[in-house]
Amino acid sequence: MKTIASGDHIILQSGRMKARILTPWSNDYTLTRFAHTGFVSGLWMGDVCFTQAERAQAHQISTGGVGLCSEYKCPAIEMDSAVGEEYLKVGVGVLRRTEKPWRIVDERRVQGLPASLSACEDAAVFECLSPMVNGYAYREKRTLQLKEGVLRQEIEMENTGEKALDISEYCHNFVSLGGIPTDETHRLELFGAQLQPTAEGSILQRTDCGAAWTGAVSRSFSSECDVTGPAQPLAWRLTSSRTSASIAEAIDFTPSSVYLWGTEYCVCAEVYKSLLIQPGQTVRWSREWHVSI
Repeated sequence: MKTIASGDHIILQSGRMKARILTPWSNDYTLTRFAHTGFVSGLWMGDVCFTQAERAQAHQISTGGVGLCSEYKCPAIEMDSAVGEEYLKVGVGVLRRTEKPWRIVDERRVQGLPASLSACEDAAVFECLSPMVNGYAYREKRTLQLKEGVLRQEIEMENTGEKALDISEYCHNFVSLGGIPTDETHRLELFGAQLQPTAEGSILQRTDCGAAWTGAVSRSFSSECDVTGPAQPLAWRLTSSRTSASIAEAIDFTPSSVYLWGTEYCVCAEVYKSLLIQPGQTVRWSREWHVSI
């Protein structure tokens, strides 16, 4: 592998597959919601693009998401600091606590995280060793491997601090099937989870297999899901009768929760993993995105 020390992104390729990966220092994403390592801003098979960029919704600004972007939720770490003190937001950097809790639209980092990147034609490895902030610190290694029909991401998290890391991780999947607008031809299969009942007249409907839509989507939709059991290997799969293209996510863990969000241009099935990592402990997990055309 070759060490990468500059540039906003790299390209991985394998056969008909291509992935655009942001570097940890990329100017393409500088906000504080999503992790700055392993950020997949584009995924293609042949001419079909399976990723979308988040767009500003009515009365709401964009949080800068695009493609397959991971977020660590760590409110316990934030609340363990006093107002005005610095705290560690895993995946992002050192932030300063304010009177109001951190929000997904917050922008400012006091300090980014030191990270390295090495890559070859079809794989990339990110490594990050955070500073110690109020007793919290970690080492993260993310490995991305691209092969025909599959993008695999392996995550290794070691607690190098003095306090337990009580966090959760999920990937916000801004995906579509070659840009086809979300409509009644789409189906989202859920494995190990069930959509909660939707309100009467909602565009989003619960089915025996997951979720469907009653017509063309014109505004954002969302729903909590009930975890019903292990989701291995697949957690969800998105298809449409308008195309032979499909995308699915495979995981090697039982989700702690599942949430569905989307709008007219994308469907985002978010599969959460809860983590309670004691000092000195290392935890590993993986996600795979399977695509076909």
